[in-house]
Amino acid sequence: MAKFLRTIRPVHRSLVLLAALLVPLSAITALHAARAQTAEILTGQAADALTSAPLAGVAITLTGADGGLHTTFTEADGSYRVEAIPSGTYVLTAALRGYTSPEPVDLILAGAATHRMDVTLTGMTTIAGRVFDGDGVTPLVGIPLLARGTDSANVYAAVTDADGSYSFVEMKPDLYIVEPLSVDRVFAARDAGAISRGQPLTRFDFAAVVPNTIQGRATGSDGTTPVAHVAVMVTAPDGGVFAGITAADGRYTVSGVTGTGTFTAAAYAETLIFDEVVVNIDQPGTLIDGVDFLGAPDPLALPEDAFSGDASIQITIIETPNAVPLAGVSVQIAALIDDETLVALFLGQPTLTDADGMALFDGLAAGRYAITAERTDRMDALLASADAETPQYADEAALDAALNRAIQEVVITLEAAQHETVEIAFAP
Repeated sequence: MAKFLRTIRPVHRSLVLLAALLVPLSAITALHAARAQTAEILTGQAADALTSAPLAGVAITLTGADGGLHTTFTEADGSYRVEAIPSGTYVLTAALRGYTSPEPVDLILAGAATHRMDVTLTGMTTIAGRVFDGDGVTPLVGIPLLARGTDSANVYAAVTDADGSYSFVEMKPDLYIVEPLSVDRVFAARDAGAISRGQPLTRFDFAAVVPNTIQGRATGSDGTTPVAHVAVMVTAPDGGVFAGITAADGRYTVSGVTGTGTFTAAAYAETLIFDEVVVNIDQPGTLIDGVDFLGAPDPLALPEDAFSGDASIQITIIETPNAVPLAGVSVQIAALIDDETLVALFLGQPTLTDADGMALFDGLAAGRYAITAERTDRMDALLASADAETPQYADEAALDAALNRAIQEVVITLEAAQHETVEIAFAP
C-alpha cells in the first residue's frame, strides 16, 4: 500500500498544478476576446481622380487622437486594409509621389466593425516639349521658359537642354500657360495643349517665328508737316495687335509683327483723323516701309481752350420749403457741344457744395452748360432699393419721384464775361 501511495503522489501533484494553471489561461482567453470585440478594421480603395485607375503604393495613415499611427500601403489593385485598430477618433491621410494629397478625413471607428473609406488623388501636372528655331528642325539651347497658372503661386521655370527639350514636373493641378522668353526671337505654339487641367503629361512644342517690321510716317493734311505722338496699331489676321508711336519727325516703327496675310494699320491722334491702310505680308521676316498716314482735321475735335474764358456760374443748393442750404452735394458741370444730340464734354471732376450750399465754376467760355447736382445719400438708397429682391418703388412714377429727390439738372447759356447765379432746390 505504501508503495502504491508513493506511485500516485506525483500524479496528484501534477493535477493540482494543472488546475492552478487553468485559471490564468481562461483569463487570458477572455482578455483576447475582449480585445477582439473592440478592434476595428478599415478597408478602402485609392484611385486616380482623373482616370479612376487604381493607384498602388499610396501611403494610408490613420492618426489617433492620442497621436498613435497606423500606416499601410495600397496594393496593385489600389486596395488597402488596416486591422487591429482600437476604437476611437482618427484622421485619415493619403499620399503618393507625383499626386496632390486629398484633404484629411475625420473618422470615428467604433462597434468592432469593418469600415470602408475610399480616396482619390489628383495627379500633378507634367508639361514637356521642345523649342526649335524658325526652321522647325534646329533645337535651341538655353531658352528659358515660364509656366504660369491661374493661381499666382503656381509659377514654374525651366531651361531647354542640348536637344531643345524642357520639362516642368510635379506641378500642382491648374490651368497653365507656357511661354519661352527670348529677346531676339518670337515664338508661336506648334501644337495645341498650352493649357493643362492636371493631365499626367502635356506636350507643348515651340518654334521661333521670324517677325515682320512695318514702318512709315504720319503727316498733317498738307502731306509735309510731321505729326508726333500718333499711335499706330497694326492688327494681324488672327486678331493680334502690334503698336508703335511716331517720333518728332513723324516716323514710326512697329516691330515684332508675326504672321502672314492681310494686316490692317490704323493711326490715332487727338485732333486728326487718318484712313486705315491695308498691308499684305506674304512671308515671315518681311520689312515694309512706306506705310504712311495723311491726317485730316477731326470735325469733332475741339481746341484745348474751347471752354476757357472769363464767365462763371455760382451754384446754390437748398432744400425746400425752408431754403436750408445743403452742404456736401456733388455738383458736375458739362459743356453741351451739340444742341441736337446733347453731346456733353464733362469739365473736371465733380465738386462738393460748401457749408453755405455753394459751388463756383469760373473760367468758362461762352456756350451752353449742363449743371447736375446729386445727393449721393439718396442716390445710394435708390440703387440699394433697385438691387433688393422687393423694390421699394412699385411703379415708374414712384421711381421718377425718387430720382428727382436725388438728382437735379439745369441747363444754362452763358455769354462772354457773364456771371450767372443759379439756385437748385431739392424736395425734403
